[in-house]
Amino acid sequence: MYKKILVVTNDGRTLIGKPYKVISSSQILFDYSPYATEQDFHELDEILRMYVLSTADIKRWNIEQESEE
Repeated sequence: MYKKILVVTNDGRTLIGKPYKVISSSQILFDYSPYATEQDFHELDEILRMYVLSTADIKRWNIEQESEE
């Protein structure tokens, strides 16, 4: 399974991270929806670096399943 991170910034931009293969052994950090894993937060950090953002720039973010082709 592959996932990708979508970030909506405070200025209205939607940024999409690169699809990543899910590591099933990645620890779930919070036991409530969306059950983000350590790997998901690592991928979010990659987007912050790629687009030169801080966490204060993020309005919201979510994890989407990517179709496997």
